[in-house]
Amino acid sequence: MTQSLLDQSKIDAIKQELKWHPGGVTISALSYKMMMNRNLLAKYLDLLLRSGDVSVTIAGTSKVYSLSRRVPVNQLLNFVSDSVIVLDSDLKIVSLNKNLLERLGEKRDSLIGKKLNASGNSFLEGLDVSRFRNNDSSFTDLVIDITGLINNTTCSFRIKSVPVVFDDGNKGLALILKDITHQIQPRPLQEISGAGYQGIVEDQTEFIIRFLPDGTLTFVNNSFCHYLKMDVHEILGRSFFSRLFEEDREQVQMSLRGLNRENPARSVELRVKGPAGVPRWHRWTNFAHSLDDKGNIREYLGVGRDISDTCQIEKKFNLFISDQEFLYWHAWEFANLPADADIYLAIGKGIKELIPDAIVSVNTFDSFVPAEITYSTFRCFLGEKERQVFSQFIGRDIVGWGLGSPNESARSHILPCLMTGKLVKIPGNLHVVMMWSIPQSDCDKIEKILNLGDTYVIGLVSRSMLFGNIVIHLKKGDVLDRPMLIETYASQAMLALKCRHAEQELMEQSKIQHYKIPLSEREREFNIDSEKDGGTVSKNSS
Repeated sequence: MTQSLLDQSKIDAIKQELKWHPGGVTISALSYKMMMNRNLLAKYLDLLLRSGDVSVTIAGTSKVYSLSRRVPVNQLLNFVSDSVIVLDSDLKIVSLNKNLLERLGEKRDSLIGKKLNASGNSFLEGLDVSRFRNNDSSFTDLVIDITGLINNTTCSFRIKSVPVVFDDGNKGLALILKDITHQIQPRPLQEISGAGYQGIVEDQTEFIIRFLPDGTLTFVNNSFCHYLKMDVHEILGRSFFSRLFEEDREQVQMSLRGLNRENPARSVELRVKGPAGVPRWHRWTNFAHSLDDKGNIREYLGVGRDISDTCQIEKKFNLFISDQEFLYWHAWEFANLPADADIYLAIGKGIKELIPDAIVSVNTFDSFVPAEITYSTFRCFLGEKERQVFSQFIGRDIVGWGLGSPNESARSHILPCLMTGKLVKIPGNLHVVMMWSIPQSDCDKIEKILNLGDTYVIGLVSRSMLFGNIVIHLKKGDVLDRPMLIETYASQAMLALKCRHAEQELMEQSKIQHYKIPLSEREREFNIDSEKDGGTVSKNSS
């Protein structure tokens, strides 16, 4: 499938939607937001992934899609103070900044247009850029550490790869090389002999391991044993790769394949099965520890540490940014909602975007005053299959259907919950949630058919006025995430609903006033004309 065979407008729409979600969005949420078939959307996203326009990260069992971060090349070279080399899609050198040229002692014209492995510079020829390609040959963001020789001096660099876009729209890759030579120990650990080496290794708080090319562990230090809560004999002889998640193994093995005498060290961030198999994020720097006469690696040395806390902080920050973008976008949407638009549908779609697998309904009451409420009406019900099931049991479309007068139990339990303006988990079953308006036997069948779990409600409350409520039916086993975001969004929805009611009241008053003004004008003109004729006419004369 090529991009030319697809609808360009849909591709543009997908990119625009992703732009509103810099923190990323799942395919379920994106499918619902765009009202596009999930399978069709998956094909478009796969194409955009292959072209490098979209990137994907794994969050639990879900894939989170976002627009790829791309930088114009001319801005990158002027902005970055570290050494920079820019490659085209064929890995030919397009540009180098002054810092790198001076470091290499090379002339720009002697390198431009050449591939790295044919550049004639030993350092550049030793750079293995295959690491920076995905399986589909697109470029990826990555950070690795390398060590190499520049003018007979051993130097260490932290390389950051950045996918770039040239002025003509073609894609390439920029490598930003940060000199970290001063951060590296002058002597590798393997050069420390005997008992001194062993003592230092065992005292390290970092994890230190040695393993064969097939991953078999030949040494682990105390820190790694304590971390896994296992004895050393339970670890040695097993494969280090078995502790990695399957989708991360290829990344590690590619990193190891890039090690040699000229590039003896590389770093990688990956997920590891920690204690009890719990996923944890690690950062490992792997060394070519032992090589034979032909340069083949016989054993690797790995130094690692758990960076899950740092990753968690970054994840929370990204989630915070995503939440703010969500609230900003929907505040704008509410403010610009046309007067004839279905505001209840707009409110429900926002909740559905946050909880794609849930059933969401928005209801209103016949009075804003809780004590005067006699019935409620379904204004919005999201979940097409679920809507059909409910409609089948009640004998009509559930949207527009009214629940009967709340009994004493509803008034004493459900309405007070709604007046808090907070998310409240409703105790009991669907029969209770529906205020006993659907027979118990039918509610039991609906729960079984739709695999319903917990139900939450939140009132759209302003002071003592109840403008409506939102009902969220989760699937069995699902947990409600981000409750504070839902409550904040509900507050936005309440303000929008309040403004809509105020506008409707003003329109009604305007109609009445528009009707009265002409009559008053005719009365005034009639009185003036009568006075001119010398007559006296009372205001109530007809």
